[in-house]
Parts: sequence; C-alpha cells; structure tokens
Amino acid sequence: MVSEEIREKFEIFYKETYKEISKYVVCHVKSCDDVEDLLQIIYLNAFKVLKKQKEITKTYLLGIAKQDFFTHHFYSPHFIHRFILKKCSTIF
Repeated sequence: MVSEEIREKFEIFYKETYKEISKYVVCHVKSCDDVEDLLQIIYLNAFKVLKKQKEITKTYLLGIAKQDFFTHHFYSPHFIHRFILKKCSTIF
C-alpha cells in the first residue's frame, strides 16, 4: 500500500511537470494516439521511482521519457531521421 505522503508528493510533482512533459511528448511521437499511452507509462515509471527514492526531478522524468520513446518505438520517423543525421554529422 502507498503512503499518503508519497501520493501527495506524486500529485504535486504531476501538476508541476505535466504541461512541459506532455508538450515534449507531443513534439516527438509518431501518432497523437500514442501521447496518452506514453504519458501514462512515463508517470507510472516516475511513481515507481518516487516510491523507492522518495525524490524525483523533472530532468530525471525527461530521461524516463526519452528511454520510453526508444523502448516502445514511439519516436516519429521525422525525429529519428534528424537524430541519425545529427549523429552522422559528428562522425564525418
């Protein structure tokens, strides 16, 4: 069972970060249908971390988002193309 303190911390954290994280997700996913699914995954992972560590930052949450993009193949083809071009330009 989750303590009231953790629920309150998560609720505050969610309210403080949701707008920025959702904008980030919308700009990087391949389908609008994926936005809510990915946000749910991101915040579920954040909640699990918060239960263990008692603290979580917005930067850490963005890291979770980036990892989940790759794990669940949510990145848009346009984003992947830009990512590959950027990586290739550093090589040559």
